[in-house]
Amino acid sequence: MILFNGQMKNEKAIIKISDLSELKLINKGRMHLFDEEILPVLPAIEYCLHMPRTELDTYDTDTEILDRAYDVSHDIVIMPERFIFGIHLLHATLIIYSDDCSEEIKSEVKKIKAELGAVSVLELSQDLLVNQWNILFENRVFRNRKKLKDINEQYLLDEDTQLLLPVLYTARQYGKVDAVYKSIFNTTNIFETCTKLIWNQLVHHNALMSCKDFSKADVEEFRKIYEDGLRHAEKTTRLNVVITMPGVPRRQVTYGGLASKLPNDEKKIIRLLGVHRAIAKEAVLIELPVVEYALFEKLNELEINCIRETNNKYVNKALRDIGKMLEKKFTQVQLWAVSRAKHITVFSDFPVGLAIIGNSDTSLQGYKEISYRPISPLTRCLQNEMEKHRQIHYDCFLLGTL
Repeated sequence: MILFNGQMKNEKAIIKISDLSELKLINKGRMHLFDEEILPVLPAIEYCLHMPRTELDTYDTDTEILDRAYDVSHDIVIMPERFIFGIHLLHATLIIYSDDCSEEIKSEVKKIKAELGAVSVLELSQDLLVNQWNILFENRVFRNRKKLKDINEQYLLDEDTQLLLPVLYTARQYGKVDAVYKSIFNTTNIFETCTKLIWNQLVHHNALMSCKDFSKADVEEFRKIYEDGLRHAEKTTRLNVVITMPGVPRRQVTYGGLASKLPNDEKKIIRLLGVHRAIAKEAVLIELPVVEYALFEKLNELEINCIRETNNKYVNKALRDIGKMLEKKFTQVQLWAVSRAKHITVFSDFPVGLAIIGNSDTSLQGYKEISYRPISPLTRCLQNEMEKHRQIHYDCFLLGTL
C-alpha cells in the first residue's frame, strides 16, 4: 500500500465547465490529466515492481505450477493518506508513505501490523529490497520449500533498464538471473535484448513441459525428449505483448488546453503501467512514440463517413492507411513480436486494433486477442492498473453415470 499527501479539492466536473479558458487553465501542462500529487510516490511504485508478486516468487517452484500462471500481477493500492482511517489495513504486506505525509499519519501507519512494516519513500534502498525478499521467504518456511538460489541478486533498476523486470521472475526460477543482468547491462539495445530473453525463457519452459511425464533416470533419453520439445517449441511458442502509445487528438489540445508534448512525468507513469502489466503477463513491452494528429484525423474521417453511409472498399482502404501510418512507429523486432503475440494489451487512447498491418486481410483485432486500457485520465488508469483485481477460475467437469 502506498500513501501520498492528497489534499481535498473542490473542483467542478469538466462536463460542467462552460468557460474554455478555465478548462485550459486546469489542463495546462498535462496531456493525459495526471494528478501531480502522486509524483512524490513514484519511487515507491518503482520499488514495489521489484518485489515478489506472490510467495511463489520467493522459492523454487515446480515447472508445472509455473505453467499454470496467468496474469500474476503485483497488488499495489495507491491512495491519499486520509483514507487509512476508514479501511482495514491488517493484511497489508508493506506500507510506503510519501515524505510529505503528516506526522499524524506517519505515527499511525507504524502502529499497523503490516508484515514488512511501514517505511517512507526516503528509506527505500537496494539493501532493504534484498532483506524484504528474504523475510517474505522465511515467514513461509513451514511450506518446506527451497529458497531461490538467486534471491539475493537484486538491483533497483531505473529508466530503460526497467524493461528487464518482466524477465526476472522466471529467470530466478531457472537460476539465470545473474546472466540476465549481465546481458542487459552490456547491451546497446535494451528492447531487443529483453525480447530475446523472454522468447528464450518461454521456449525453454515449453520444452521442459514436454518432458513433464518423463520419470526415468536415463539422461540421454531425457536430453532427446527435451531437444525434440525445443524444436517444437521454437515453432509453436507465442508470447504476450504490451503496447504503450500516448497521444491525444488536435482538438483536445486546441480547445481543451492539453499539452501538445508529452510531459516527462506522464511518460514515466505510462512506462510504469506497461512494466506492471508486462510483469503480470511475462510480456514484451513495446513503447511507441506519441500518436500524431494525422492518425486521429484519419480515424475521425472514417467515423464521419461511416455515419453517412457504409462503403466496404473505403473502410478497407482507410484501415490500411491507418495500418501504414502505425507500422512506421514499429521497429522490425517489434513487428515480429506482434506477429508472434497470443495476447496484446494496449495502453492508449487510440484503437490500435483497427489497423490492417502488413499483408493481412483484416484488422489486427480480427486475428489477435487485444485488451484496451485507455490512459486518460492517467491518474485513474494508474490506480486501476496497479491494484490486483479479483480473478475467478472456471474449471471444467465431465458429469456422467456409473
